[in-house]
Amino acid sequence: MAEGKDISGDEASAALIGPSSRSSALNATFNLVNTVVGGGISVVALPLAAKLSGIILYPVLNLVLAFLAGYTADLLILTSIHTHSTTYSIAARRTLGLWAPMLVHVLIVFFLFGAAVAVLQTFAAIVPPYLPGDSWIWVSASSLVTLLLLLFARSLDSIVSLSVYALIFLFAFGCLALDQAVENAHSLAGLPLWPSSGQSLLAATSILVFAYVCHFQVITIFQGLQEPRRHLWLQSLTASMGISGAFYSVVGICGLLANPGTAGNMLVDLLGSTLSKVVTFGLALGFAITVPLISWEGVRSFRALLCCESLARVCRSGGLESSETVDSNDDVSSGSSSSSEADGSTAACQIGSEGTTASFVAACCIWMTSVTLIAVYYKDVGKVISVTGAISGTPIMFVLPPLMFVSVINSENQGARVTLPDCTSLVTSRGIYGRWFAYATVALGIALTVACTYSSLMA
Repeated sequence: MAEGKDISGDEASAALIGPSSRSSALNATFNLVNTVVGGGISVVALPLAAKLSGIILYPVLNLVLAFLAGYTADLLILTSIHTHSTTYSIAARRTLGLWAPMLVHVLIVFFLFGAAVAVLQTFAAIVPPYLPGDSWIWVSASSLVTLLLLLFARSLDSIVSLSVYALIFLFAFGCLALDQAVENAHSLAGLPLWPSSGQSLLAATSILVFAYVCHFQVITIFQGLQEPRRHLWLQSLTASMGISGAFYSVVGICGLLANPGTAGNMLVDLLGSTLSKVVTFGLALGFAITVPLISWEGVRSFRALLCCESLARVCRSGGLESSETVDSNDDVSSGSSSSSEADGSTAACQIGSEGTTASFVAACCIWMTSVTLIAVYYKDVGKVISVTGAISGTPIMFVLPPLMFVSVINSENQGARVTLPDCTSLVTSRGIYGRWFAYATVALGIALTVACTYSSLMA
């Protein structure tokens, strides 16, 4: 960005991508809902969250977290516009310094690793009654298919259509949960109205945080708009969070009504009639299909961590110290679905030596082997989701986006103090877009990270 040049946010964001491969606001809404819901894995432990927080407080907590998730996602978009960033990690580097991309990759790896484990755990819990052989055989087979897709799929776009299958069964599963909840409405008197302790409330918060984390993909979704303007983004964001929040409220409470003794796996809870078994098995297969989608970004962040030392040596020996050089490497590891980034990723795998390509294969193999072993030998899905949301989901959602936004506001580079699209100057912003609300969100995020991690590990 040139110093002192007043560039509008719309012009800046439009310059980031080409005219092709862009989506409408409706498609952006679908993509964002798909990212939030995570192919269905986000709903698995929601009845447990409702049980831990109480059916009165659960909808309130869900609403608050939906608002905060949307708010921090919008802060990321504003940051990306004003720093000309194409990924979460690049935005972090350009606002928080050279250390930030490493932290972002660590958090993304931990979060998506936990999500992949939870998906395969759920699949392993559903498979035995329907398919011959032990569950570990089918989990291993699913992992092998995922590994092949990770190694040979040309881009994320080539496999993203698989998630549609999971969303169809997820909708049917939501209807099933509602039907069984109506049948068990007489048991409402026995449900917890309030959390039994502060630790229970924090554990429920961790589960809901896990359910709303979508921030590592929002910049890519924004850039994919036919007209990447903020008012269109806000329409998609509001609709997405509204749909996800309403769905989470219904599924959480209905799932608890259907099985008040839930232990954290909603699919197991609703195994009963033949119809429920068919729908549940279909959703379990949908979960297995979404493992490549979840792992796509995670493997690339993991590879970036594995290659950081060699990258540093190349930069030192070749004198590649410019921000654009580092940013292009961030793009390579981001797993973005745009064609230009895909080309860059391919080039990065081929430049230099076979060790670079071997590092990607090694990252995929290590990732899927670790995910499979944990999924087979550790069965507590609710625990995995809660711990993952607490340790990595909370800082991804609550801490880093407002920190980056405040950094833009406080930047000494006047070129960064451009006008918000359809809004006012960042420097003169007030209310939720003022620096003090952002600081308060950071403080809340740090406190929740510590408290929720402790409560999730001790639960």
